[in-house]
Amino acid sequence: MHGLFIDMLDKFQAQHPEYDLEYKCLPRARIGKILATGKADAFALSSPMFLCDEINSKYRNSLPLWTVGDYLLVRKNSPLTKSDLLSLTGRTIAVLHGNSYGPLDEYFKKGQLNRHAVYSTSQMLELLLKKRVDAAICNKSTLPGLVKRSGHVMNEFKMLDKPLYTFKLHLMVNREKSGFLHDFNEFIKNTPLPDLQEGG
Repeated sequence: MHGLFIDMLDKFQAQHPEYDLEYKCLPRARIGKILATGKADAFALSSPMFLCDEINSKYRNSLPLWTVGDYLLVRKNSPLTKSDLLSLTGRTIAVLHGNSYGPLDEYFKKGQLNRHAVYSTSQMLELLLKKRVDAAICNKSTLPGLVKRSGHVMNEFKMLDKPLYTFKLHLMVNREKSGFLHDFNEFIKNTPLPDLQEGG
């Protein structure tokens, strides 16, 4: 595994060899079940906004690491140019199965927005190009790499300028691991965080 956050955790572990960090990649739906039981020591990267009360009662968030946003991705020639609720009402939007979409969940539940759940970003891109959905919700920071790995190119699509919402990313730590959370927060306070460049 690699990336800015993994690199940061490597630096943290170098300063705190008493912690033996083990990383596991799991589907989001399975992660939710594990978090609900309180069996995970920590979960990254997330925001309390996307977690249910049951999970938030078992985990505490670290100091914020980065602020990011979720955006709408559309076909390059799409007539959809705005990401406000009025423009999206009645539209079909691709989402990742098992993910929460914060303030949009209420509109999906009420049927004001139609959701088409898939299991990967590559499936979202295919649905967009085949015009089976009007838009897809994507994280601007990670999308270019995901598009490249799927065999597509960014100029097949366009991302609407205004984010649907923004949120702070945290490491969510099991409430029983208060010592680890304290040490991680102190590390964040004293270590310059790498820039998370959205869209690049």
